[in-house]
Amino acid sequence: MLERCLEKDPRDRYGSISDARVDIQKVLADPSGVLVKPVTAEVPQKKLRTILPWIAVTAVICLIIAGIAGWLLKPSPPPPPVYRFDYLLPEDQGFTRPGRSMIAVSPDGSKIVYVANRQLYLKNSNELTAI
Repeated sequence: MLERCLEKDPRDRYGSISDARVDIQKVLADPSGVLVKPVTAEVPQKKLRTILPWIAVTAVICLIIAGIAGWLLKPSPPPPPVYRFDYLLPEDQGFTRPGRSMIAVSPDGSKIVYVANRQLYLKNSNELTAI
């Protein structure tokens, strides 16, 4: 009623106070019709409740696929470096069993042990001769 009284266009406003009085009497006679509004079912919530689980399942499946792809496509670590060096045995030494691996290298690569003349010889990388 207040909005109708304040309309800009005179044709949309009440023509006189007696018209407004009639509407006021109708409201006072049955106030439940004004204050109580009919309940309408909200379709978007129902639709959201059915779609939300599918969205969650799809997101989980996508995360699993991305994790597997990341695991399978990760780069492999580079192979360990290979070092080659030459060492000539002195003339008075010869391998005890040629053809068999009779050489051992320390884990840090600083020492070499070999079998020659039925003896063990140790050579440090910073020395020229073996002991």
